[in-house]
Amino acid sequence: MADPTRPKLLTQIHLHPDYRVGELAEACGVTPTAASQALRVLRDQGWVEAHQQGPSVRYLLVDGAVHTVLHLMGQTHDH
Repeated sequence: MADPTRPKLLTQIHLHPDYRVGELAEACGVTPTAASQALRVLRDQGWVEAHQQGPSVRYLLVDGAVHTVLHLMGQTHDH
C-alpha cells in the first residue's frame, strides 16, 4: 500500500465492480498506465481479479479481508 493509487483503486473497484482500467484511472485521477501498474500489484497480491471481456479488461475485488476493511472505512456498494 506504499503507492496511494492502490487504495484509491480498491475503493473504486469496491464501489463500481467491473470498471475497466480507463474508468478506474479516471475515477482515481491517474493515467491508465499508472492504474495498470498498480492493478498488477493488486492482482499479484490476490486482492483483485481481471476478467477479459472482448477488448476490455474489467476488475473485481476478490479478497474478503480487503472487502471487510473497505466496509469498516465506511465504503458502500454502488447499486
